[in-house]
Amino acid sequence: MANIQYTTGPNERWDTVSTKCYGSPAFSELIIKSNPDIKIYDVLPQGTLLNIPVLETADVLTDSESLPPWKR
Repeated sequence: MANIQYTTGPNERWDTVSTKCYGSPAFSELIIKSNPDIKIYDVLPQGTLLNIPVLETADVLTDSESLPPWKR
């Protein structure tokens, strides 16, 4: 799985990083597992470099048959 790197700012937590990167705090556990060398802090130290996994997206349908009738 590919990763991007993210540097924490002031007062960031695992859930706020997840929300910034994915739009939801639900991926906090994924970020934690991708950074086994980082301790689980209530607030992450500013300047901590995190690996953020790049999530795969579903393929977009381009077949005109999948479009609603008013868009064909």
